[in-house]
Amino acid sequence: GSDSCMWHAFSGLIATLLFACWPRTLLTTGEAGSVHPKVPSLASLKQKAMGGLDSDACAFQHIEELMAQPRWPFNICVVPVSQRFAELNASETANPLELACSMPPGSVTWYIYAGITHAYSD
Repeated sequence: GSDSCMWHAFSGLIATLLFACWPRTLLTTGEAGSVHPKVPSLASLKQKAMGGLDSDACAFQHIEELMAQPRWPFNICVVPVSQRFAELNASETANPLELACSMPPGSVTWYIYAGITHAYSD
């Protein structure tokens, strides 16, 4: 039965062998398993805002830089694009997302990029 010592030993061995053949991410706490979005620095947002690129080109340059170091199994990037970043006189430690949220809505274009790997697909 499922209460015997032999059953527990055998089921533990089978679980170990199955995991070795077909590994999956182990369960973890919600905080340890959460994925925080990647966001460009304020300095980078200012620099690209002064570069004269259109919003799409600017956003894709930010995303390319943020995705240079992949994080498995997926990445999320949030990129606010606005010419107003070039005019900002904010501290370099200021939160770029909070600054973008404080701008008039029509002056910011938001880009959200999700990159997902096929490592866990069957």
